[in-house]
Amino acid sequence: MKKLLVFGLIILALAYIFFSGGKNDDEYFINYFHEMVRAGEEKNLDKFMDNFSHHYQDEHGFNYIVVKNIVKNVFEKYEKTEGIVSELSSSVSKNEDGRETAVVNMGVKATASNGSIETVILGLKETPENVTVYLEKSTLGSWQIVRVEGIDRAVY
Repeated sequence: MKKLLVFGLIILALAYIFFSGGKNDDEYFINYFHEMVRAGEEKNLDKFMDNFSHHYQDEHGFNYIVVKNIVKNVFEKYEKTEGIVSELSSSVSKNEDGRETAVVNMGVKATASNGSIETVILGLKETPENVTVYLEKSTLGSWQIVRVEGIDRAVY
């Protein structure tokens, strides 16, 4: 009887995971980007950059090394950094190679300050920047950012 109950619970859990796909994806990526914001606020360069693929290449021609240097310079230049992620929606699929990919659209605002002087790094004072982030699941199973689109104005 216990085995049947355990088996039934496993089936219910798998059915829940299978049929609630999109909601869980959004929730996962909300947590993913909140952790990334936290790493930025802690000025933890390694933890922040762990989210980027070494094959990163964006619409401005920036690669992993360029992004790392920009982030490092911001961390060194400012005493405090803060970020906000809002209005996130995601879509997960598989590419031609069978690797999982994700497209996440969200609002992002990043500020930095020295004392009472605040600088908007990304976004505008009143509104976040609408960005699209492309991710791929690595062979080790973690999601990594491979491209970002929509960053029109950023202060480095």
